[in-house]
Amino acid sequence: MFNLTLYPAKVEIIAKPNATITQAFEVTNNSDSIISLIPEILPWLPQGPDGSVTYDQVPTSASFSFSIVNPNLKLGQSFILKPQEKKQIVVKLKSSSVSDGYFTFFLSQNDIQTNSLQNNSYLSGKIGSHLLIATSETENLTSSFTTTKLSLNPKLKDIFFTPINLSAQVINTSDHYATHSSPIIITKNNQLIQKIDTYPTTILAHESRQIQCFNQTSPVNCQLQPPFWPGLYTVTLNDKSTNYFVFPFSLVITIVFAILFWLLVRFRLSRR
Repeated sequence: MFNLTLYPAKVEIIAKPNATITQAFEVTNNSDSIISLIPEILPWLPQGPDGSVTYDQVPTSASFSFSIVNPNLKLGQSFILKPQEKKQIVVKLKSSSVSDGYFTFFLSQNDIQTNSLQNNSYLSGKIGSHLLIATSETENLTSSFTTTKLSLNPKLKDIFFTPINLSAQVINTSDHYATHSSPIIITKNNQLIQKIDTYPTTILAHESRQIQCFNQTSPVNCQLQPPFWPGLYTVTLNDKSTNYFVFPFSLVITIVFAILFWLLVRFRLSRR
C-alpha cells in the first residue's frame, strides 16, 4: 500500500545567480511493506487562477540544475524504504540566470504488482513537494499586486438575511513570485467600517490568482455578513474599489404590512 508522507510540502527559495543551495526533504514510509521509490524533479507551469499547474510539454530550463547529495542515491534511480522507515533526502540546486523556476520534487512508486485473469498489471503512486525558486541579485525582492477583478453579489442588499458574496482576482506584476495578503477594506462615508483578512496566497510572477479569506486557519470564499446599516459602502482591495448599497427592504415591507393591517382593522370596525 502506498502510504507516504513528504515534508515540507512546499519550498520557496531565493538564491543569487550561480549560488549552490541545498534543501532537505524528509520522507516516511507509514505502511507495513517495503517500498521502492524513484526520485525525480519535474518543471511545471501555472494553469488558471485557481492554483492548478500543468506538467505537459513543459521544457526543462538549462538555467536550473539539480542533484542529490546523499551517497548511493541519484535522481531517476530507485531506492528502498523499509516499513515505518524515515529518510532524509538532500537536494542540491543551482541557478545560473536571474529568473524564476517552478518545479516539483517527486517520489514515485512503481513496484506494486496485481494479478488479473489476462495478465499482470502494476499500480503506482506518487507524492511531491513544490519548489519555487527566485534567482535575484538581492534577497529583498519587491512585490507589486493589481486587482483585476472585484465583484459583489448582490450589490443592492437588505439590512438582514443573506450575506454578500465577494469575488476577487489579483495579478502579481513583479518579476518574481510573491505572497499576497492585503486586507479587504470596507468604508462608508470615508470612514473605516471593517478590515477582512485575506488568506496568504503565493502568486507567481505575472500570474493571477483567485483570492480567498480566512476561516480561523483555513481559506474560504469571501463574504460580508449581515446585519448591515443602511447606506452606500465601498469595498477596496489593493488598487480597485466597488460599491454596494444597503436598504432596509425587510423593515419597510414589515411597516407597510403593519399599516395595511391596521387600516383593514379600522375599516372593518367602522363598518360595524
